[in-house]
Amino acid sequence: MTSARPTAPTRVLAVSPHLDDAVLSYGARLHQLARSGAEVVVLTVFAGVPGPPYSATAHVYHDTWGVSGNPVPMRIDEDAKALRELGLTPRHADFLDAIYRTLPNGRWLVDDPSRSVSSQALEVEEPDLMASVAQHIREFSTRFRPAAVYTCAAIGRHVDHWRTRDATVKALLGTDIPLRFWEDLPYRGKTTRMPPLPAGTSFTGHLVEPVDPQDRDAKFRALLHYESQLALLGHESEPLPERLERYARERSETAYNEATWGLATTGGATR
Repeated sequence: MTSARPTAPTRVLAVSPHLDDAVLSYGARLHQLARSGAEVVVLTVFAGVPGPPYSATAHVYHDTWGVSGNPVPMRIDEDAKALRELGLTPRHADFLDAIYRTLPNGRWLVDDPSRSVSSQALEVEEPDLMASVAQHIREFSTRFRPAAVYTCAAIGRHVDHWRTRDATVKALLGTDIPLRFWEDLPYRGKTTRMPPLPAGTSFTGHLVEPVDPQDRDAKFRALLHYESQLALLGHESEPLPERLERYARERSETAYNEATWGLATTGGATR
């Protein structure tokens, strides 16, 4: 494990599964990059606006979020406010969250509220979705021309995180764009389990990146904009900022930090 601060690229693309993941997991570092002069765009993959009817699982989530009807436009607005707080630019793809997706036979991908989303969704492969997400990321990268791309490592095995990570790998293989994977928070506080990367690739170079207090504080302010998600993310005994601080202190007692891995391909090449 290393602890270093790489030179800031001029254009950065963060590929986020959901409308909060980039800020939760890597918001302080992205703010730091933006302060250094980088143009930072956060592309959220599963930000599509679904129409009714909704699955039973979706209704459970809506109740937890304290919303009625379609919550996605409200969540997009929350995300825009959070990213503005950090000096980042939002871009939202129109792929549907797992709780809104259906199978080719018309059944819900996730239809049992008593089971976790991923325990159901990972029983099904979604090759068409994966190909479409990878194409979207590839086309966006071609237009934006980032000097570096960050996405999730899929710690916790959430199906949308897994799909996002592997689609990003597929989109960037064969390019010279450096790709790094952030530790998914707050999942990382419960588990370190990750699904395997696509064949021929592996994680390398775990990098702990210290950030300044102002970047940490900006991240914590930004998280407050995700009002619909705070009940799901928080615990009465330990508020979300304290949980994130505790995870960081497990690695370093001297500074708040966020961590990433690089990508190695068959033959030992790293990116």
